[in-house]
Amino acid sequence: MGRAAKSLALHQLHGTQPRSKDAGASRIGYGRPKFPRDLTPAAKTEFKRIVRLLEKRRQITEGDVEAIRLYVIANERYVAANKKLEEEGLVVIYTRVSNGETFKVEKKNLHLEIVAQAERTMMSQLKELGLTPRSKDAVKQTSPNPEAQPVVPGSMAALFGNDLSGLRVIEKPRAPIAAPTSFEEETDER
Repeated sequence: MGRAAKSLALHQLHGTQPRSKDAGASRIGYGRPKFPRDLTPAAKTEFKRIVRLLEKRRQITEGDVEAIRLYVIANERYVAANKKLEEEGLVVIYTRVSNGETFKVEKKNLHLEIVAQAERTMMSQLKELGLTPRSKDAVKQTSPNPEAQPVVPGSMAALFGNDLSGLRVIEKPRAPIAAPTSFEEETDER
C-alpha cells in the first residue's frame, strides 16, 4: 500500500511539484480566443455563449478557438438540417427513374444523416472543451489571468465596473508659474 499524497501546501513548503494528474491549475495561462471572421451572425452568438461558459469555469485559452469554431459550425448545420427534417419528416417519398419508368420509393430522410453527424461532431467538441457532465472535471482550470487586478473596494472600478466610458476627467485650470530666466535671478531672490 502506497503512502498518502502530499497536500499542495506541503509541496509548497518543501519546494516540490505535485506529480498527480489533478494537481492544481493548468500551466497554460488564461487567454481569450480571437473571434473567427468567417462565422454567420447566429454562429457568432453561439461562439460568444460558449466563450462565456468557459470563462465562468476559468477553462478558456487562446488555443480553444478552433474547437469552439468547429462546434459552432456543426451546431449551425444541425439547426438547418433539423429544421428541414421537421418539415419533411423522418421518412420521405423520393422519385426514382429506372429503365425509363418512374417509381416512388419511401426512404429515410437524407437530412437525418446530416443531423446525426452534426450531433456527433458537437458532442466531440463539447467533450474536448469540458462542457459535458462527464468531462467537466477532466479539464483543468487555467492559471489566473495576470492582467486581472483585484478591485479595490470604494474605487471607481468597484463603483462602475469595467465600463468607465460615461465618466470624463474635469481638469482644473492652473495658474502659470513664472520660471526664473537665469541662475543669478534665482539666487538673488533667496
